[in-house]
Amino acid sequence: SSTQIVRLHLDPFLGVRSEVQVRKASASAMVQKLERRGLVHRVPCRYDARAQHIMLTEEGRATLGEASVVYTRTAARMKELLEPRQYRALERALAKVATP
Repeated sequence: SSTQIVRLHLDPFLGVRSEVQVRKASASAMVQKLERRGLVHRVPCRYDARAQHIMLTEEGRATLGEASVVYTRTAARMKELLEPRQYRALERALAKVATP
């Protein structure tokens, strides 16, 4: 919606903050660290000079791909080692802490 677009432009870290549930200063610091590591870069918004888009770099995409492989392998290993009841309990616990 247009209201959401305006909110994003007034707070460029709104999407990051809502996704990882952190304060504006924490989101800004997180993005700065990712920039220093070469994983993301900022692109000015062509419609609003106050806004910036945070984009993955090639290295960022590669790192995300590697992390995805590790995550998938780890999740499969946990499912293999845990009893079905334990695995379901783990899923419920993770869902509870990941939900805003």
